[in-house]
Amino acid sequence: MGPRPSRTALPLVLLGLAAVLVLAFGFRMIGFERVFLADGDVVFHFADAQYHARRALWTLHDFPRPPFFDPYLNHPEGAWIPYPPLYDFGVAAVAWALGGSRFVFERVAALSPVVLGSLAVLPIWRLGRRIRGDALGLGAAAIYAVLPLPVRYAEVGNCDHHAAVALIGASLLALYAAALDDDARRGSLVRVFVGLAVARASLLLVWQGSLLHLGLGEAAILVHAAWQGRRDLWVAQAASAAATALAVAPVVAASGAPLGGPFSAVELSWLHPTAYLATAVLCAGLAALEARRPAASPGARLARAAGLAALLGSLLVVLPAPRAGLARALEWLGQADSFGGFNFEQRALLSTAGGGSRAFAESMFGWAVYVIPLVPVLLAWEARRRAARAAPAPLLLLAAWSAVTGFLALGQVRYGNDFAPVGALGFALAAAWAGALLGRRLPGPWAPRAIAIAVGLALLLPGFLASHAPGLRRGLQHLRGAAPPRDPTLVSFEGSLHRFAKEVRRSTPPTTGLFDADARPEYAILAPPRVGNALHYVAERATPADNFGPYIGPENFLAARDFFALASEDEALARARRLGARYVVTSSVETREPDGVGGRLHAGDGGARGGRSHLGRFRLVAEGPRGGIAVGATGALLQAEIPYKLFEIVPGAVIELAAAPGELAVARIDLRSPSGRRVRWVGRATAGPDGRVRLRVPYATGDSLPTRAEGPYRLQVGERSLRVEVAEDDVLGGRSLRPDGA
Repeated sequence: MGPRPSRTALPLVLLGLAAVLVLAFGFRMIGFERVFLADGDVVFHFADAQYHARRALWTLHDFPRPPFFDPYLNHPEGAWIPYPPLYDFGVAAVAWALGGSRFVFERVAALSPVVLGSLAVLPIWRLGRRIRGDALGLGAAAIYAVLPLPVRYAEVGNCDHHAAVALIGASLLALYAAALDDDARRGSLVRVFVGLAVARASLLLVWQGSLLHLGLGEAAILVHAAWQGRRDLWVAQAASAAATALAVAPVVAASGAPLGGPFSAVELSWLHPTAYLATAVLCAGLAALEARRPAASPGARLARAAGLAALLGSLLVVLPAPRAGLARALEWLGQADSFGGFNFEQRALLSTAGGGSRAFAESMFGWAVYVIPLVPVLLAWEARRRAARAAPAPLLLLAAWSAVTGFLALGQVRYGNDFAPVGALGFALAAAWAGALLGRRLPGPWAPRAIAIAVGLALLLPGFLASHAPGLRRGLQHLRGAAPPRDPTLVSFEGSLHRFAKEVRRSTPPTTGLFDADARPEYAILAPPRVGNALHYVAERATPADNFGPYIGPENFLAARDFFALASEDEALARARRLGARYVVTSSVETREPDGVGGRLHAGDGGARGGRSHLGRFRLVAEGPRGGIAVGATGALLQAEIPYKLFEIVPGAVIELAAAPGELAVARIDLRSPSGRRVRWVGRATAGPDGRVRLRVPYATGDSLPTRAEGPYRLQVGERSLRVEVAEDDVLGGRSLRPDGA
């Protein structure tokens, strides 16, 4: 165990810990003015956070039953929800306890990552205290409180599961370290393994990729028990692992059929309880063998453990389904998804890309990013230094964990959230070593500590300036009542997408299935996958594809993604019908191919431009927000006037005219969009061999629609000019019109 503070020091330690908690909470609240809007809206972060909000709200609606199947996903088939339910259930439970209104729910959901991310400093303090006492523990907790990457994953409005994973992961590290403490008494050991059972199950039910966290810890206990001859550890681990498997199995059974099979590694599946059941069998078998026939030496015990583990492992590998799941787990470690364009989480933290890469790395970890490769060395050296007076096993576990997650984090940012708790310990230890070395030549007992604090601040400075300072300035200006230079929802793609999705909800009829897994929505909105989850939560509409990519329905995902590049209107309509889509959303970023349906709709509103024909079955319904930012926009695209547009698929009225074969007819109509933009729509068609022009048009000439016509169609056929009124019933019924004089 770490040193206990004296009675005199205890109030100071608690005061310091409270200050660190406040610091962590404050930094995670940066950007609150963009989340809690003046009109009462709450803007959640992009992608996964928006779907967590939907599932948590659905859980609140049917409390305490969480949904497992969602008809709004993968329309028209629907899909099993790929996340375990515990995080969303927890958000819903807190909101339910506080009254259960939508107003309360959205604020609980937006603040949940802030609270969970702040609480993660407590197990980090415990781990630091175990290494070198309360000063190091408080230093490590303070570093974690302000380290940009974990702050980003737990900032206000980001109601994804990452903050919960960081808290549970740090708690697991503290529990694993306690389990490896040879001085622990029997009563405390029971509490540790009960805590491990709860923490393991919680992590598995929050995030399905957590076997990475758990594997190293279980292996460390197994090896330590063999080396020390601790049958009690094996017995405790067996019981605890079995309890974990029993807690997770009912949720797996309720979660439906994972897309990757019953032993999938990318969804909660039977792979997870099976792995823990195997751990329980292994530990119980080792304990029984040691009782009947004690091994002669630590090496013999290790050999016995390795042999039994290999036997159980081979049984799993022989079976096709577990083997495929384990292979998928290894593949997942370094996987880079190609769908959806740029993926922040899969960006390399450090690479050979040059200055841009260094600037990004420093914005996530400050100058401490260059200490990441040294963290395992520092922890291992600390273990060696302490080996003479205490078992080094807890420190060796931390060193191994930092080596694995640090290496992965350098390759992909998403592992930085897993590395950050032990990384903060390593950075604090590096600062302490620097203080000890540099402070030897300075007078006074406080010199080493002062230098350590200065080194720690210096390591964090670039990250603070790049990641925190701009948001702090905006927040302080907001608190002082200074008027922002522009609508705060327009300066971020989350806010812009939120505003547009609300417009979609106002402009389209409601659908069934919002909170009913057995219902089927009447239609879907075909949109670029990266905006799908916003349409699920904010617009309350179904989509064929979304931010989950191909994992919940590869066929529909590919069909939706490729829809926008189709050149043929007839082919696009057939694709939309197959996907059950009544509306189409276009983006200034993701629908730019000029010859594709998406580009023709977004850039030209579906009218004829250049040598391309018009689209007669798509009409503009809503758009905006003007001056907003589309997801993925960079450079010149940041200045796009309209980031998103919503089109309705209609049969279209057909205007028939007499003309000479091959003669061109041109129809023009002036429109005003809901955002006030003036649009001149142009349609063109040529007369066939029968001497008739058939020109399909999607807009009615009344003024009751969101996009209003400012007068009739003006037709030009050779020398003739006609004005044609088109009723809404004509457009929706696909009727043919023969205007007077045609």
